[in-house]
Amino acid sequence: MTQLILIRPDIFLKNSFLKYLGWMLSDSSPLVREKAVAGLLAPFKVNEEEISKKSNRRKSGSPRIDTGLMVSIAEKFARRLADCTMDVDLTVQERAMELLLAFARESLLDNVEDEELWKDINSRALAKDTTPIVRRDSLLFVIEQLEAFDNSNIRSEKDAVERINALASWTTHCIATNNTPLNKIPFERVGYVISSLRVCPEHASLVSNYSAILQALQDCGNTSASKNKRRLEVIQRHVLIEMLVASVEQEMSSLDQSSLEGVVDESMTAALRANEEHHKDSKKKRKTEGSQEKLTTAILAMLP
Repeated sequence: MTQLILIRPDIFLKNSFLKYLGWMLSDSSPLVREKAVAGLLAPFKVNEEEISKKSNRRKSGSPRIDTGLMVSIAEKFARRLADCTMDVDLTVQERAMELLLAFARESLLDNVEDEELWKDINSRALAKDTTPIVRRDSLLFVIEQLEAFDNSNIRSEKDAVERINALASWTTHCIATNNTPLNKIPFERVGYVISSLRVCPEHASLVSNYSAILQALQDCGNTSASKNKRRLEVIQRHVLIEMLVASVEQEMSSLDQSSLEGVVDESMTAALRANEEHHKDSKKKRKTEGSQEKLTTAILAMLP
């Protein structure tokens, strides 16, 4: 079916044929589910390759297959694809998230108003029970919805601050609810956002833009608001601090020991070492909190 769609999209890229791939998303076999998602994803892959080839030849790129014709299928099977991002098979999760991202980029889900569906897809960006690929594509799916990312490039420091604030605000609402005690909020998952941004060329610069993160932190909580909003601002400040910590920590981890010499002071190195020891023994809670505090203090002291 997939090959027929690619060879003659004018005939087979229609609901009457695509629905069979949609039905296969519910098959009991993970392999069948994976192939079904891959079949629906194939037209987007072909277009991506075609545009890339023309771009390399400095020619204007245009899609070969009109994927806009898949809008009805996208809307009809969006719920099932969202469930596939939580599939027992990790490969199915990755393919499903990649397809949903393709749908979002082509505006094929704009008429889907199921809030729970959007929440389920977005939450995969912070999920522990999945792969970095799913978290990355889910975060890109979230970014497609954030107004701060409407422009393709960061034109000023203000743009960077707005993007960081948008991500921090979304993360805050994702990990915290009105009834969640502060000590139960999984702030450690903020690191997933940084990890995902680092592997996205178009957004990686945000990770190392410490001045923008610090500015966002400074701006947060400067407004008088209701008790609930003030609570969210406190949580968002914590999220921004975690973003800063994770950014520096992951950057330092990517360097070898010789590269660290002359870049960070002894307190920073000691804090990083203490934090690494904490990750090796998560049962030592007091040591965990102490290491994290040392790391945060060292980072804030080091940055301008």
